[in-house]
Amino acid sequence: MSITAVMLIGAKREPFLGACLASIRDAVDHLVVNDNSGLAEHPNLAVMRGSDLYRAGRVTIVPSAFLGFGPCRDLCLDELRKTTEPGRWVIFVDCDEVHSPAIGRVTKGLLPRLPERIGIVDGYFYQIFQSPHLLKSLDHRHNLMFRFHPDIHWTGQVHEKLAGLTGKRLVVPYRYFHYGYLEPPAVIANKWRFYGSLGDPQSGRQSEAAGEFMQQELKGLLRFYGDHPAPAMGPIGDYERDNGEWLSQITELTGRQTLFAVKSRLRFLQIEAKMRYLLFQSTRQLMDCPEAQAELTVY
Repeated sequence: MSITAVMLIGAKREPFLGACLASIRDAVDHLVVNDNSGLAEHPNLAVMRGSDLYRAGRVTIVPSAFLGFGPCRDLCLDELRKTTEPGRWVIFVDCDEVHSPAIGRVTKGLLPRLPERIGIVDGYFYQIFQSPHLLKSLDHRHNLMFRFHPDIHWTGQVHEKLAGLTGKRLVVPYRYFHYGYLEPPAVIANKWRFYGSLGDPQSGRQSEAAGEFMQQELKGLLRFYGDHPAPAMGPIGDYERDNGEWLSQITELTGRQTLFAVKSRLRFLQIEAKMRYLLFQSTRQLMDCPEAQAELTVY
């Protein structure tokens, strides 16, 4: 049984791409990437080719024009449809996400031991927002991993969704990190503007007043307690070095909240309790599969 990751890159600079690739290096057997830039060379391709995964011959790059997020992700699945490999698992990976070291315990320890009835595995991700010390939310990542079959496909030009999944869903207490909002507001505004052009009205509205939106969002954030994955520390340091003035404004805005630290601590206690509850629920779901139960933990 193999683990295949699928990813899009494109030509827009992705500061966490190298960290993402390093974080999944030992957790996946192969990576299929759609490069929808239309360019023969660009910085993201150079980062990809410099990765351990690529140098080990474990990356397939599929070039194409940009056709929309769903169709471009489907080009990755087209590569998998060329061969029939029973039991293959696919992991959804974005290049602004960095996984914790526990990802290998999930992909190499848990997935091979799951009973056939389990076809989908969900996890959670920390949404880091504008500062590495601030957390917007802990979000449920649906369809993080799934058993592949040829009828599975992505739909939608933007905020694409998977269709054709089969099997029962298992939610595990695994957490990783999303750094898509750890970029300057102007960069994020351009991203939202692009999403708006693909038919997402909310992103279109946010792009018109990105600075004001960011400052409003900052008022509802939590302080992040915990460690970032080691591969993410390089790009985090680059972000802090290049955005000192904006980070000073953020510190000023969040520092005015008198209950900020107390609320953050309480919320993190709630998160840990939720993870323990998820562990209990997933263990119950696998009562008849002790070998999979033995691999479950709070990751």
